[in-house]
Amino acid sequence: TAQQVGFPEARIPLAFTVIDLALSPKSKSGIYSIDKALEVVNQKVIEVPYYLRLTPHNINPEAMFPYDRSDLWSLIQYLPDELKNNLFYTFDKTGNYEKALIEHYHNLLKVKRSNDITTLRKTKPNT
Repeated sequence: TAQQVGFPEARIPLAFTVIDLALSPKSKSGIYSIDKALEVVNQKVIEVPYYLRLTPHNINPEAMFPYDRSDLWSLIQYLPDELKNNLFYTFDKTGNYEKALIEHYHNLLKVKRSNDITTLRKTKPNT
């Protein structure tokens, strides 16, 4: 924002961001979650799914990430297969914000995700 808006106007969104972060509810959930994720990925090399790579080689265009189909984005499995069932975030149920996150997380679990982009592309677009 600062680069696009320029100074002195960029002070406004920067100040808002600082205030928002300073007043946000705090918990240790974030650091515990990062530590869990780092522990897993530091044990072995885990490849980024090919359809999420910036420059996938030898891939059918139909199997690439569907930037043109935002209706599919919530249906895509973003984690590699070996991580897709891992739960890294440990919820701290002390604040309303994290309670809302838990509710949102449980709603996300109801969505069937796929790493088969070609098949997902064949579904009718939501309009």
